[in-house]
Amino acid sequence: MNQRRRVLAISAFLLMLTSAFIDNLRGSLIPLIHEQLNLGYALVGGMMLSVAGLAGAFFNTRLLTVERRAGVRGLILFAVGLTMVAMVLATQVNGIISLGLMAIPLGGAIASMGTISNLLLVMSSDTGKSLASDASLDARSAHRAKMMAGLHLMFGVGSLLAPAVAAFAINRHWPWPWIIAIPLPLLAAPLFWTIRMDSAHSSHMPKSGSDNISGLPPAPKAESMWHNISRAEWFIVAIFLAYVTGEVLTSMWMPSFLMAHFGLTYENANQTSAGFFAVFSMARLAVVILVREKFHKPFIYVPLIIAAVSMIGASLFSQPGEANGALIFLFPAAGIIGPFFPMMLARVSVIYNHSWQRLTVVILTTMQLALALSHLVLGAVFDQLGAQRAYLIPPLLLIFAGVGAWKFLKNDSELR
Repeated sequence: MNQRRRVLAISAFLLMLTSAFIDNLRGSLIPLIHEQLNLGYALVGGMMLSVAGLAGAFFNTRLLTVERRAGVRGLILFAVGLTMVAMVLATQVNGIISLGLMAIPLGGAIASMGTISNLLLVMSSDTGKSLASDASLDARSAHRAKMMAGLHLMFGVGSLLAPAVAAFAINRHWPWPWIIAIPLPLLAAPLFWTIRMDSAHSSHMPKSGSDNISGLPPAPKAESMWHNISRAEWFIVAIFLAYVTGEVLTSMWMPSFLMAHFGLTYENANQTSAGFFAVFSMARLAVVILVREKFHKPFIYVPLIIAAVSMIGASLFSQPGEANGALIFLFPAAGIIGPFFPMMLARVSVIYNHSWQRLTVVILTTMQLALALSHLVLGAVFDQLGAQRAYLIPPLLLIFAGVGAWKFLKNDSELR
């Protein structure tokens, strides 16, 4: 890997870690903001999750324009700028309006850093240099899947670090806005490195064959990210939306479900939920270690379906208020779904090698919209129909994603 590709890869990892930290920090800050501002959980959660999610979707739609005009350095500056604006506005929060204003750049920072990290990783994981030019689809996919799994392992690390760091800071009475600033030093190196890159368009405009960072043909510059998306591509987007929504609802609502249905204490419910992220991270680490030249398609959809069926069974066959340890164990064990996103995105980016940038941004933008709305829907079902029925929604979404991925992967060689 040459120096330019190494810069892109390391920058991607640092951006993902920062994005994951701030993203999961919100869950720890909601009770604190609720107490300090004397606002309802619904209002604080709506600002920090739903408003931030919608804002993230909007800012994501601007990323391809920024990249075309200012290259990689522009993308990094865009993400760092939003993070710093959010931190400054956080120091001025004193009510629901100022909280909502702060949530807009905060959501933009989280979404843009996550999307940019995926873009940079694909740009750096050129399979043309490391593999023979006639390498099989499986070999190219396996090479990229290992790197993608390593990148998304950083999301698990950030998910585990955020509540621990937040608890440490809050116990020492640090003002909560400054907790948002804790990961900012991680962005200093990518900012410095990319500013030194010699061309604003170096992310995908080759000077020669050896300098082509992405190793892939660039998408047409004049087209909108929504332009002429095929039915097959929309099907892929739907698969990712079902998976991401199911995954996030599974993890974020797990403590509430375990407390409401099994009667666990707040501490035990959160410890059990942390187990989900531990298994989740280990499953992605397994991809880094085990995937070689063969792309193992079953790693994508089999764990997804097993985890979803186990969760449904544990929900339906358990009795409210009875803390059955064997059934409770199935919920953190659902973290085996971890390989899906990096492996599926790696496969899609190799197959759609002419439009991977646009398709990646479309997936991650619509994902923000879906997440913003899904929390409201699940919360309403939770209140109206109870925890047992509400928590069937995430595994049903995961089953849809698993079956859709199986159908796509069964015929994906025809799309080369």
